[in-house]
Amino acid sequence: MKNNINLRDGLDNRQLRIHFLYQVYLFNNSQSKAIEELRNDRYYLFTNDQKKVIIEILKNKQQTEKAILKVLPTNWKWIRFGNIEKAILLNAATEILIFKSKKAVAINEAIIFTKKYCDQKTPALINAILDNLKKEI
Repeated sequence: MKNNINLRDGLDNRQLRIHFLYQVYLFNNSQSKAIEELRNDRYYLFTNDQKKVIIEILKNKQQTEKAILKVLPTNWKWIRFGNIEKAILLNAATEILIFKSKKAVAINEAIIFTKKYCDQKTPALINAILDNLKKEI
């Protein structure tokens, strides 16, 4: 089912979403606390459309994480991932599974952020996970 929310795709919007999601993981915020912080946002200055997208990501977080867990390499556990990797995976996987974005674009831009924020081996792992997720659909 395609969501009616406008993602306003682009690296800047994805980067802001990933940064916010990183903080959700970093501070182990509940969905309700994260949404409350988003609604009272004075740092990011998200537009209403951007807030709607993030709220949908947060509402679907558990479902999306379960889908990611199903396609993890057998020697990997979710707990081994850093918070930034989790944020990147959550954002890209939600784009693919919930928003039905173009898979190649979501994966490529996730790899761009992984190369920017993670160690050298992580882009290959993130790419493999998202590629496996794409095949499961």
